[in-house]
Amino acid sequence: METQLIQSSPCSLPADQAGNVAGFLALWASRLAATSRTTYHQALGDFAAFIGEPSPEAATARLLAGGKGKAAALLIGYQAHLREVRGLAPNTVNVRVAAVRSMLAFANELDLIPWVVKVRNLKARVLKDTRGPGEIAAATMLRTATAGDSVKDKRDAALLAVLTYEGLRKAEALALDVQDVDLPAARLWILGKGHREKLPKSIAPETAAVLRVWLKARAAIAAGDALFVSTANHNYGGRMSGQSAHEVVRKAGEALGLHVTAHQLRHVSGTAAAEEGGLLGTMAHLRHTSPAVSQRYVDNLEDKAGAMARAVGTRIGRLVASPEAVAVA
Repeated sequence: METQLIQSSPCSLPADQAGNVAGFLALWASRLAATSRTTYHQALGDFAAFIGEPSPEAATARLLAGGKGKAAALLIGYQAHLREVRGLAPNTVNVRVAAVRSMLAFANELDLIPWVVKVRNLKARVLKDTRGPGEIAAATMLRTATAGDSVKDKRDAALLAVLTYEGLRKAEALALDVQDVDLPAARLWILGKGHREKLPKSIAPETAAVLRVWLKARAAIAAGDALFVSTANHNYGGRMSGQSAHEVVRKAGEALGLHVTAHQLRHVSGTAAAEEGGLLGTMAHLRHTSPAVSQRYVDNLEDKAGAMARAVGTRIGRLVASPEAVAVA
């Protein structure tokens, strides 16, 4: 019923108002971390489709003009729709709702509206296997890539190196520019998740060696800023896309009979860091701001739940196997 009510009154924006709203959204986007802009823009578009509006601009105008009560009702309805009708995971729902909340909070900051909407996040438990495909598989993927002699082979090897040795997220790796690589100081300048400026990260000698080879090969095919560039004809020398990076990792894993993603290579790196440096080492290596996130790597490495399951099984199993263990009523 709520969905029908919401979708029954779409907003038609005059051209001048549409321009103002588009300018507002552009200003809002400029305030977001680079890694969040695309996600939040897509979420706002999804919200617009849900309430029957043709664009994020029209949805924004409708929210700002409707008042706090209507905006809250729309957002709560959207949250329920995502979870109950579309069956999306709580974390996914929370990100999409957060995008709309963020836009409204920015409108309040600019005094465009005198209110904010406080729709609470859904409770979400993170159940994640952080071990990845394993160190041997990741090492084999790297060894195979570094054995190649083509420009593409050298690029792929460098990409796999920063994902595996350094634990970079795919988006972080693809955002790297040539000037972000400081080989004499053995470090990279990384635009991390949630950050607005690049921060330095020391890198392993193995990473530096592979990057040195790639930088030499790259100089012959590209003159732009991007560190990782495309070798495909339609975008030769341009910044490498996320889909292309995904395919590099997928094919490297497929050669071993495995399904591997870029983020799973980050898991391999994090698991190795957990074994070498525990919680604090994992936080530093993966640049986590929350110890709770890094703790997952330590917990999965130690498999405390598995150890307890075996201990309980042994304890009660002894009683099951013992005819002398008889319950007394």
